[in-house]
Amino acid sequence: MPGILILDELQSATEGGGIKLKDPLQTQDGTPLLSPSGEVSINFDNLANNTIHMNKLNIPDDAMSGDKIHGGTISGFQSTGITDNANNTALTIIANGNVGIGTDNPTYALNIKSNSFNGSSILLERTDSGQHNDPGIVFSSAHGANDNHAMGGIWWKNNVDNNYNALIRAKTADVTGTTGKLEFFVGSGVSNASTPSMTLESNQELTVASSYIRHYDYSLGKPGSDFAFHRYAQYFKTVNAGWYTVAVNPGDRAGGLFEVYDSKSSHHSHRCFYAGHMFANMSVIYCYGTVKYSGEAVRQARIKEAGTYDGAMLQIEVVPDATDVGIRLYDHLASSGWYLVNWVPDGTDPGGLSNFTAVNANAGVAWINFSVNGFNYSTG
Repeated sequence: MPGILILDELQSATEGGGIKLKDPLQTQDGTPLLSPSGEVSINFDNLANNTIHMNKLNIPDDAMSGDKIHGGTISGFQSTGITDNANNTALTIIANGNVGIGTDNPTYALNIKSNSFNGSSILLERTDSGQHNDPGIVFSSAHGANDNHAMGGIWWKNNVDNNYNALIRAKTADVTGTTGKLEFFVGSGVSNASTPSMTLESNQELTVASSYIRHYDYSLGKPGSDFAFHRYAQYFKTVNAGWYTVAVNPGDRAGGLFEVYDSKSSHHSHRCFYAGHMFANMSVIYCYGTVKYSGEAVRQARIKEAGTYDGAMLQIEVVPDATDVGIRLYDHLASSGWYLVNWVPDGTDPGGLSNFTAVNANAGVAWINFSVNGFNYSTG
C-alpha cells in the first residue's frame, strides 16, 4: 500500500529513549521518501512539549511540503516564517523571494528592521589575516562597453519624507566600460537623475559641482580653503573680445590667488595675481608676474564695487575674439570670499551679489594692466 514504509533496519535506540531509522527510507513502490545522509535520529525525550529533535536530515526536491514550508520546487508558495525559541518570527521569506529579518513584509530583496544598532547592522568578518584580506561588498552590473553607465551604489534614505539624502555611486568612465569613477551626492531628494555634488574621476582628479572645495578651519573658527586640493576651482571657456566677470563677493570681504591664461594662437599668456576686497572700503590687485608668447590676449583686470554691503565683481579684459581663456582660484582666504563664475559678460548679472545694479554702475577700481612686466599693483 502506498504510504507504508519499508525499513532496511529498525532498531531500538539505546540512548535517550529514541528510535533510529537507517537507509533507505522509501514508499512501497520503491520511491525514496527521505534520503538521509548517514543516520536519522528521532528522539522522543521531549514529546511533552511536542518537540522532535533530528540530528541530521537531508530533504530532496518535493520531499517535504506543508502550509508553511515547501521544499524543492515551490508551487502555490505564499510565505514562511522561522521562529526563535520565544515563538517570535525571526526570519520571513515571501512569495517573490524577498527576505525579512525583523519584519514579515520585506519590500527589498533583503529587508532588516530593528530598534538597535546591532539588530539593524550587517557584520562582514573574515577570519584569515593579510594585507589584502579585507571583507567586502561586490557590485556587478551588465553595463557593457558604455560610458557613464551605473555600476552600483549605496543610498541613504530618511524616514521623514522617504526621500534619499545621500548617494555614493560608481559609474563607467569611458566608452570601453573598463574604467570607473565615483560620484557623491548630498542634499534633499537625491535621485538617479541628480547632478553629482562631487566626482572622483578615473584620472584621480576631484571635481565638484559648485566649482569650489571648502573645509572648516577650527584654529580660526571659520571656513577656509583646503590646501590638500591645490586646484581650488577653475573655469575654461571660449569668448570674444570684451570685459568678463570671473568672480564675485556677496557683500563683505574676499581674498584669493588667481591664475588667468589663454591658449589663443600667437598669444599664449599666463597671469598670476592676488585680488582682495573689504566691504567696499578697499580693493586691491597685486600682480606677481606675467608671461606670454606674443600679443595681449588677457590684457587687464579690475574690481567693481559699490556700497559697503553691495558686493564686488572681479573682471578680466580679453582682447581678440574667439579666445580660449581659463581662470583658477587657489587660496580662498576669507569667510565668504570670492566665488568663481564662468566668464559672464560685463553688464550681465553673474548672480551672488547683494546689489548688482549698483555694482555694475561702478566704473571699476583697482585697475591693473598685465602688459607691465614684473610686480605691480593697484588699489581703490
